[in-house]
Amino acid sequence: MKNKENFVVSLKDVLGATLISLLFSLLFVLIFALVIRWADLDEKVIVPVNYGIKFVSLFLGVMIMFKDNKNGILKGLITGLLFMLLTFLIFNAMDGFKSVNFNWIDMIFLPIGGAITGIVKVNLKNSPTA
Repeated sequence: MKNKENFVVSLKDVLGATLISLLFSLLFVLIFALVIRWADLDEKVIVPVNYGIKFVSLFLGVMIMFKDNKNGILKGLITGLLFMLLTFLIFNAMDGFKSVNFNWIDMIFLPIGGAITGIVKVNLKNSPTA
């Protein structure tokens, strides 16, 4: 029974972190689209900023939603992988699947980034309020 409860808590952490990461990602992409529209930015800037948006969104999702201090690396890895798959699906769907390009950088670094962030989150100690 204890394993089932742990699984449910971990599942809530992963799904919640993925959802929050997606929301942050959509928000940041919309803000960046406005910046691109009003500013005269070089196209070389877009790809690195998109990577930054994904990593910051994933970081925020994990840091906000992970409540259980167990299995940070595994939960972070799964969150990063799920986030990568859903962003791939959502952003290609927004484009009407006109130019579907799979990105190996996302496939490698988002799960790794999620795992590292999960490790950091579960090892952070809440500082006592004085």
